[in-house]
Amino acid sequence: MPLLNEDLCIFYERTNKYFKVTIRHISEFIISDHQVSKLAGALAKMGVSRGDRVLVYMPMIPEAVISMLAAVRLGAVHSVVFGGMICFDLFHNH
Repeated sequence: MPLLNEDLCIFYERTNKYFKVTIRHISEFIISDHQVSKLAGALAKMGVSRGDRVLVYMPMIPEAVISMLAAVRLGAVHSVVFGGMICFDLFHNH
């Protein structure tokens, strides 16, 4: 079944307020091409390029989606770890 514009895709909390983000919000409002391009440029300045591996470690908020899209734009392979996983466990369980 295809996703509909009003289907929930992200539910997050920020400063004791809860936000629901739908497919329509992601495609039209929250994630702009400018935001993705800006982060992709910053990653490129750090030396990220096609075939590199990028780990996105942050909570499931719209900015995490921007990070994933920026890595893809550069041709980098990305993995996602949503906040809450202890960094020590990430380092020792790879």
